[in-house]
Amino acid sequence: MIGPALEQALAAAGLELHHAEPITGLAVTTLQRATFKLTLRDGRTIKGRRLDAPPHVARIVHVVTALGRPELPRILWHGGTALLETWIDGAPMPDQAGDALVARCGRLLGAIHATPRRAPAGGTAEDLFEPPLDAGGYASLAAWTFDELRRHDVVSAPFAADLCAIAAAHAPAEVEVGYVHGDFCAENLVVRPDGTPAAVDSGSVGVRALDFDLARTWYRWPMSPAQAAAFADGYRHHRDDGSFLAHRPFWTLFALADATLFRATTGAVNAHVPHERLTRLMGE
Repeated sequence: MIGPALEQALAAAGLELHHAEPITGLAVTTLQRATFKLTLRDGRTIKGRRLDAPPHVARIVHVVTALGRPELPRILWHGGTALLETWIDGAPMPDQAGDALVARCGRLLGAIHATPRRAPAGGTAEDLFEPPLDAGGYASLAAWTFDELRRHDVVSAPFAADLCAIAAAHAPAEVEVGYVHGDFCAENLVVRPDGTPAAVDSGSVGVRALDFDLARTWYRWPMSPAQAAAFADGYRHHRDDGSFLAHRPFWTLFALADATLFRATTGAVNAHVPHERLTRLMGE
């Protein structure tokens, strides 16, 4: 069930598997990635991750190591397309999480975004990531994403044109690029026994526009007005969100369109969710 790559990883790490449970959050039909909760014969629990290509593993290892955050799973072993991580125990983030807890989550994402970038060991950042895009590059990528939605008949040509026009009117002149979580939301957070939050899924970490990552959080984690204010207050403890707020229409439309395109073209379940959010936002 876990596949040869993870079987070889366990053997190389000297670990014996007792039981495997798939925990992949977003099933897709065109990708090989999968995540498992692995119970070892010695009673320990770890996480096993199978990626699509070795560079994807290298990306996660570099970013998680560079961040050095205790709120993220620690790397136990990696090689090829397989990755073994520590398992973080905790209760699911409650829907009605209190303002103090939500604020701590905001501080965590802000700390990730504020972490200075460094080159991977034995190479440069370009060895693992595409060269960071400037503001013009992100504007072009957003326009391409909107057109791809049209080309795949996900949205109509007039709808795509409206997306381009609104995004262009709110596009930033400068973009701050740094370490991002990639999928920071309640679904990927737990509350540890001591009451502190931890991000249990680091499979989407990378180096991208920080405000795009923030927009993804607002899309993936619907909050009450009080929760949103608490999250923003916590986030500002490490990084000012003024650039995001000034260009929020651009980043929000881009993030929703990107999620819609990914789900529509990879056979992911619940492909309608970001599409409906995008349509509703345009209607507003």
